Amino acid sequence: LHLAIQFRAPLEVVALVAEAWPEACAVAAERREGRPLPLAMAAELEAPLEVQMLLLAFHPAAAQPGRARELCRALTADGDTALHVAARHAAVPTANVKELLGLSPAAARTTNAAGQLPLHVALESSTPAVVELLREASGLAEALVRHDWDAIRRFGLATPRACAANAHEG
Repeated sequence: LHLAIQFRAPLEVVALVAEAWPEACAVAAERREGRPLPLAMAAELEAPLEVQMLLLAFHPAAAQPGRARELCRALTADGDTALHVAARHAAVPTANVKELLGLSPAAARTTNAAGQLPLHVALESSTPAVVELLREASGLAEALVRHDWDAIRRFGLATPRACAANAHEG
């Protein structure tokens, strides 16, 4: 993992290594004091934000004080939050996603450039436990109970009026 970061491997390569060996995100480059964890190394080498977010998702405790919250509130060029990145990788433990949510609860309600919430991304790529966690954090259940159609539209779900209109068109 350190070599992938050092040689600026693409996100896909870093993700493959992190998913195959999640513990690597917590392993220092050498066993001596003062050697960086992968996340610190990525920050020092100014790795792309997506790579840093992925490493944070796999090992939130590796972040420097304040850096985890900063990464959780940041947006990639595609508008992804760290929750979007974590939700895209099923190997990220649910407990880590929960920790990211604690650092930035508003990220669960943030849409990316494609109009997706982390919940949408999780539905395509993540585990049922992560989907449930993001569903609760996103406020979808509350919007359905309140019949808050504006909020429901933001989730990409059809309202009763839209369903009726589509039925008449067919």
